[in-house]
Amino acid sequence: MKCDRCKKNEARIIVEGAGNYCLDCHNELMAENLGVEHTEDYIRQLTIIDNNRKHHTFEISRHIMPGYSKWNAVEAGGYSFAIMISNDESQQQGLRQLNEKVFKALSYRSLEEYDSKHIIGNALRIKGKQYVMKSIGVGLISYNNQADEYGITIDGKYISFEVFGKMASTFEDFTMEYQFNDTTDEPLAANMAYRKVDISKKAVTNRFDRYQQWLLNDDKLPPENENEYLQVMEECIDDLNLMVLAGFRTECKDVAVYMTIVLEAVKTMSHGLIDNLLKKIHKATWFLFQE
Repeated sequence: MKCDRCKKNEARIIVEGAGNYCLDCHNELMAENLGVEHTEDYIRQLTIIDNNRKHHTFEISRHIMPGYSKWNAVEAGGYSFAIMISNDESQQQGLRQLNEKVFKALSYRSLEEYDSKHIIGNALRIKGKQYVMKSIGVGLISYNNQADEYGITIDGKYISFEVFGKMASTFEDFTMEYQFNDTTDEPLAANMAYRKVDISKKAVTNRFDRYQQWLLNDDKLPPENENEYLQVMEECIDDLNLMVLAGFRTECKDVAVYMTIVLEAVKTMSHGLIDNLLKKIHKATWFLFQE
C-alpha cells in the first residue's frame, strides 16, 4: 500500500480518518501541526563493528509524536534499539544518544561460543559454530517472515522458541525470572547484571528522601555533591520505570509528582542539572497523566 501523500513510499503509519502515510510524510505533517523542527539531514544507515569484529548495519529513522520524537536503530533480522527525546531538545543530541546506546548494547553477549570439537546437544549451531546461553542475558521478541513464526533474537541471531526451549534445558530445575522492557529502556551492557529491588511506593520514596538528606544542605546542593546527586537521582528515576513495568501505575504517578515538587525546590549552582532531571521524570511518566 502506497503513501496517500507522496504516492511513492510504502505506507507505514495509518491515521484513522486521515490517511495512510510513509514515515517521512507522517513526520512532515506532524512537524507542521506541532510547530517543531523537522530535518531529513541525518545519516539513515549506521554500521558498527562489535568486539568480535562482526559488522552490524542499522537503519536509522525518526518518528515524530506529540511532545517527543522516537529515534530507532533497526538491524534487519537482528538488533533493535530506540530512544525518546523531547521535540524541544536537539535532535542531533538524540542521534548521539542512540549511537551511544547501540555501542553500549553491542558490548554485551548473552550467548557464549564454544568450539565444535565436542558437540553440545542443546547448543545453538550456526555456520559451524555452537553457542550456549549464559545465565544472564537479553533478547528481542521478533517475528521471522520466512519461517512465519515468532522467536527471540539474541546477540543479533534469530532463535525460534523451539530451539530456545532446547537451549534453556541447560538450566533445568533452575528458576527463570523475566522482565519485558521497551527498546527505549537502558540496555544490558558489558559488566552489568540485573538486580532485585523493592519498588513499592514507600521504598522508592524512602530512597529518594534519604538521598536528599545525605547530599543537600537545607535544600541547597553543594557543588562537590553534584555528580553523586545526579547519579542517585537517575537511579530514582529508573525506579519509576520499574514501577510502570510492574503495573504500579497509580503509585508511580504519585511518586513522580512528589519527586518533581522536591526537585523544584532544590537550589544548585549547576545550570540545567535540576531541569534535566525534571525532564527525565516527565519522559518516564508523561503518559500516566494522560489516562
